[in-house]
Amino acid sequence: MFRPVFIVGNARSGTTWIHRILSQDENNFTSPHLWEILFAQSVAWRVLFHNLGKFDAKFGGILLRTIGLFDHYVLAKVSVHPIGVWQEEEDEWLMMNVACCQLSALLLPLIDDFSDLIYFDRSLPAESRHAIFEYYKSCVQRHLYAREYISNKKSVGFRRRYSAVTQQVRYLSKNPSFTLRINTIFEKFPDAEIVVLVRNPFKAIPSMVSYIARCWRFFATPTVKYPFKKTLTHMCSLHYTYPLKFRKANRRFSKQICVVHYELCVHDLVKSCSDLYSHLGMNITGGMAAVLNEEASLTRHYNSSHRYDLMETCGMTSSQFVQKHRDAFAFFPGYLKKPLSPLPKE
Repeated sequence: MFRPVFIVGNARSGTTWIHRILSQDENNFTSPHLWEILFAQSVAWRVLFHNLGKFDAKFGGILLRTIGLFDHYVLAKVSVHPIGVWQEEEDEWLMMNVACCQLSALLLPLIDDFSDLIYFDRSLPAESRHAIFEYYKSCVQRHLYAREYISNKKSVGFRRRYSAVTQQVRYLSKNPSFTLRINTIFEKFPDAEIVVLVRNPFKAIPSMVSYIARCWRFFATPTVKYPFKKTLTHMCSLHYTYPLKFRKANRRFSKQICVVHYELCVHDLVKSCSDLYSHLGMNITGGMAAVLNEEASLTRHYNSSHRYDLMETCGMTSSQFVQKHRDAFAFFPGYLKKPLSPLPKE
């Protein structure tokens, strides 16, 4: 019924970028915004905030401008990628309500205490996994219902039309933390599609370690610059291998898992997204085609200023790094080539 699309993969591999591009296709996808995730999980609260927004607009948008200042002066300083109240965000934050949110580890450097949530499929008993994702599934249902209710609340027979309407719009989720939860995802959403973002490990893994260290320095005072290097790099390595091992071992779901390379998206975003839409059995509308062309133009002129020292961030030389992540490089041998040509295949 839901046919949700889950974007997973190692953080710092373009998951946020692709998620926010696809989220602009409102004819095909819907994703929760940060304000919905944090403050309005229920249908009633979303309707209340929606009406509050209309009321605020009649008085010059004072509340709107205040929230904009909060975005600029507070949220923009927390993360490497832009965060905003009206931005689509990782809905794993919903798990805070049941005290099972892996992302809360970003607030304090206590990552070892989150091992059960990190290695979700293999570490948690089936009963716990199902209970957590049953709650998550109910959040997805409420989001879809609220979206259609706000759009059609004056329509007669809305409840009768709801099931048919939600078939047309697919829930879009982006959570790197769900990469090690693919088995549980398919247990609760057997018609789901998994999109695995992959980027060169030499770039993605040091960037991930650096990003989390930056979050910890914002909220706490770690005694070392890059805490938990070994734990983080091990987790990142599994993000490359687990989805493909699962796909190989579970032929039933093999066609519902696809790999998208970050490098291919940068090289030709329009083609990469066209291939993704084709895999999902969807068409790109005229409006979305314009969005892709504009984003592709911006991408051609983007040059990241981030540079990471492998020894400093991961505590390894290049050869040690390759040995540590040998399983990941076995799946993606193209990433060992310099320069990266041809681009890797899984």
